Amino acid sequence: MYQNVVGGLIATAVALCLVAADGDVRPELVVAGGIVLLLPSVTLIGAVQDAITGQYVTTAARAFETSLLTEGIISDVAIALSVGVRLGLPVRIDDHASTALLNLQAQLLAAGDIAASLAVANYAPRRTVPAAAAGIVGWATFVLVDQLQLPPTLASAVAAVMIGLGSRTCARRRRSSTWWPVSCRCCPDC
Repeated sequence: MYQNVVGGLIATAVALCLVAADGDVRPELVVAGGIVLLLPSVTLIGAVQDAITGQYVTTAARAFETSLLTEGIISDVAIALSVGVRLGLPVRIDDHASTALLNLQAQLLAAGDIAASLAVANYAPRRTVPAAAAGIVGWATFVLVDQLQLPPTLASAVAAVMIGLGSRTCARRRRSSTWWPVSCRCCPDC
């Protein structure tokens, strides 16, 4: 819990320092990159799995834990932004385009790296780590749908469906659970 609280504060503080130094960087991406591994994905997946198997008390407890962990991240991001505003930093919310085709190869490489890193960080079984690198497919689908000028939410949904179908196929061939590949591949699309 405390690492989520401190992690959200540190990620936002770094982004604010870059803004104060007039760095040519999008601070929202710095914050997102800093907190992505703090997100309680394993706890959320465990809650969903418990709900499916009928263990409702455990589901409620894990859902509550997921909520607390997420609130810890959100509260410290908000606190750091409030401090930034009081210090006179130009804190604003912009509506940037979701993706740009300027550096698509780097985006795809980063998506695969994020998916594989999330699998390793969440102690995924060894046989699912190579499958997690297929997060590239999810990001490529997201970029393709986004380039059709459709809403980012729809692009994320289409990418998630593609990831689910691909994960199910991989899980059958490897005789493993679908949970790890789905959670690790969806991360770059969030």
